[in-house]
Amino acid sequence: MSIRNAGNRVVYVVAGEASGDAIGSKLIRALQRQAPGCTFRGVGGPQMTRQGQFQSLFPMHELSFMGLTEVIPKLWKTLGHLRAVAADIRACQPDAVITIDSKGFTFRLLRILNGRGWLYHGLRLLGDVDATPVRASTTLVHYVAPSTWAYTHKYKKVAATAAGLASLFDHMLVLLPFEAPLFQPTGDTRTCVTFVGHPALEDFGDAHALFRSHDEQNVPAAWQAAFAASRLGPSEWLPAVASPALQAHAVHRCLAAEGQRAPDEAPWTICALVGSRENEVRQTVAVVRAAIDLYTRQLSRPEVRVLFPTISAVAPLLERELSGWAVPHEIHVADDARSKQALYQASNVAVAVSGTVVLETTLAVLPTVVVYRANRLTEVAASALARVRHVSLPNILAARELVPEVLFSRCTPTNVAAALRCRPADQTVAGHCADEPSAQRHAAMDVRWPSALDAAAPK
Repeated sequence: MSIRNAGNRVVYVVAGEASGDAIGSKLIRALQRQAPGCTFRGVGGPQMTRQGQFQSLFPMHELSFMGLTEVIPKLWKTLGHLRAVAADIRACQPDAVITIDSKGFTFRLLRILNGRGWLYHGLRLLGDVDATPVRASTTLVHYVAPSTWAYTHKYKKVAATAAGLASLFDHMLVLLPFEAPLFQPTGDTRTCVTFVGHPALEDFGDAHALFRSHDEQNVPAAWQAAFAASRLGPSEWLPAVASPALQAHAVHRCLAAEGQRAPDEAPWTICALVGSRENEVRQTVAVVRAAIDLYTRQLSRPEVRVLFPTISAVAPLLERELSGWAVPHEIHVADDARSKQALYQASNVAVAVSGTVVLETTLAVLPTVVVYRANRLTEVAASALARVRHVSLPNILAARELVPEVLFSRCTPTNVAAALRCRPADQTVAGHCADEPSAQRHAAMDVRWPSALDAAAPK
């Protein structure tokens, strides 16, 4: 999509959860720099709102739910939101509509804007939508590809999926390097998909001042040799295209930062990332509380504190869930990358619900245990249909468990506490040795740097 500088352009952005809000914020900021006359409307959270010139049509957290059975109670309200967003788009006639992730909502919205699907025809019969599809006059872009590659039944039909998505919107922006060729329709001469890099890598590069061009020769040879010696083996997921010197520099910057963590006499700090959706928090926080209770009883240190980074929409729920808990804890509203990185730096170990935060803690050299709970129906379906053996991105990329995962019915206080007790050099709860943090970070960085970093080399 290109935004012309002439005139006042309207860009409609729709995000449905915290990770999408972060991406939308970066996107709005970048478009503001390139086309200062742009006006933004849509659905988003606090990070998008802070960029200015944006006000959400309704609270974004009302779209933040997932799972096979979690969607059903929200169905009627979601239909109302779809009608409201479609009507608002028709009213403001934007030059572009950019939907971000949250495919359960955004793909239905895109079908309505294309004048397709049972939902569009049902709303049309009710007189709730205009008969003219928006696609004829507006550029449609989707940001973040669906995880088709993660499921056996979906991967078998990926060619048909790619063609279907290309008919749904004009362009797709993807986070992982293998997704661009995967979703490019066979035989289509136009470029339908562009790889733009993962936002967690962008935040990491920004935090370590890696967006500047430097002399690659200044990277100590010992750093590069150590990095090369600990590289991961071949994997279908890892492109290994980022500069080795750049990655070596970043690894050692992180190791230096790890040495600056809290001294031994300070309280042992646990970072508990229990989710950005209300249903995730409700499913996870009780297990995490009980696991930390078990874990702290066996710690040699008498002082322990727990940090709960969260978003503003979930903070009140978290306060209620943690009310009366005896373990010293702090709830921090961390709606931006810098705030979260400060909390990671202040922590000794983390327990995190599977998602983008696992990539963030891995890059921050913070030993992490990945947890995920869901109802039994969701667990059975996921186990039967999954093409990948792991759920966290570092493990998927490395094709082995670098970061311990305690999932579904195994996600009990006893198992989570056992995994937390495992330090990088010790045995994991699964009975095998965990890799050193640098190996985890190598896998994380092979998501690939954003293009701005490709030509850079560290000081």
